[in-house]
Amino acid sequence: MKRISLIIFIWVALYQNIYSQNDFRKGYIITNEKDTINGLVDYREGNTKYKTCYFKLDENEDLTNYDSNQILGYRYIDDKVFVSKEVTKENNAKGNGFFEILTRGNVLLYRYFGTFYIQKEDEKLHELTNEPVKYYIDGKEYIKNSNRHIAVLSYLLSDCPSIKDKISKVKYSERQLTELIEAYNKCSGQASISFKEGKPWFKTHFGLSIGYNFSKLNFSSDLNNTEYLTSGFDYANSIMPGLYFDFLSPRIHERIAVHVGLAYLSSTYTSNSKIESYTNERNYITMDLEQLKIPLGFKYVFSEKNITPYINLGISSTIILESSFSWIQELENNNVVQTYDRESIFIDDNQLGFWGGIGIKKSIKNKLSGFIEMRYERTSGVSINIADSSLHDNITNFQILIGLSY
Repeated sequence: MKRISLIIFIWVALYQNIYSQNDFRKGYIITNEKDTINGLVDYREGNTKYKTCYFKLDENEDLTNYDSNQILGYRYIDDKVFVSKEVTKENNAKGNGFFEILTRGNVLLYRYFGTFYIQKEDEKLHELTNEPVKYYIDGKEYIKNSNRHIAVLSYLLSDCPSIKDKISKVKYSERQLTELIEAYNKCSGQASISFKEGKPWFKTHFGLSIGYNFSKLNFSSDLNNTEYLTSGFDYANSIMPGLYFDFLSPRIHERIAVHVGLAYLSSTYTSNSKIESYTNERNYITMDLEQLKIPLGFKYVFSEKNITPYINLGISSTIILESSFSWIQELENNNVVQTYDRESIFIDDNQLGFWGGIGIKKSIKNKLSGFIEMRYERTSGVSINIADSSLHDNITNFQILIGLSY
């Protein structure tokens, strides 16, 4: 009953937060008449931000949607700035879109969807590209990036020789391009204004957790002589301590992180099966596994609320630290019972699988947060010496975790 109540509580909290996922932050819009109107701008991190601005004067006002033809631009206070600019679409038709200004000085660096642009003084926009191109050597096809952005940058920034080497090595990424343009503007005598400089390029969250794991070992086969395994194992329930790290770049995307964890788990799987025929057969199987679990994946955190939901998804690696397998078989015929200690199976030292989780977190004090999460995991089999390939096995885990994050 407690487990059901916990699941209902998490789902209700997730529903309430996801349903109201608007994240209004202080900002302003600039009208086509060049007037500035202060208010609240809905914070978006997807591609919508390049097409639409969601704005309202205050919490009690209705939401108004603006496209890039209706306003000159919009901004979040101490954060991102977007300006309306003309773009050429695939059919060569002209249109407007919201370009994000990454840094501004003698040269401006913009981002529009996944493409970067630069503008020198009052010149036109220059697109920076690094698309993959095919080339052939001795009839074999190869693919490499064009690095065309380097050629454009070398031409436009040639009046600053001190950054020539930096240009030749610059990668097609927001961080490296931003740092390059900042260096050029400094060289040309005008400091850059980078609107997101208050956000770090790299950030780490560290957490400790304690959980309870419900584990099920499953064997399946079409063969009758494997019923001692396929008849079913009992659930293995155990405590699971762990730790994790979330690595993210708030300056690029503040809601997506790379999640890396480490957890210890000790599980005992038991099966007591009875097969009735001309000889009654009883099998008593025990498998002990001490496991080190390493989940790797992505975490998406929804907009910060009093209670903030998040989701996890990824792959998992399980290292078997220690294992044992015991199989006692009793054969009964004419009231005579014979007991055999059967040969054990060899257990693979590694398992691969996938996992997913949903959770909620709540700020406690300063940088400390508490969280509760439910996870599902399915891993590959543990046996490696079963001769018949028609026999398959896997382990499924359902986990409830609580912990602290810093």
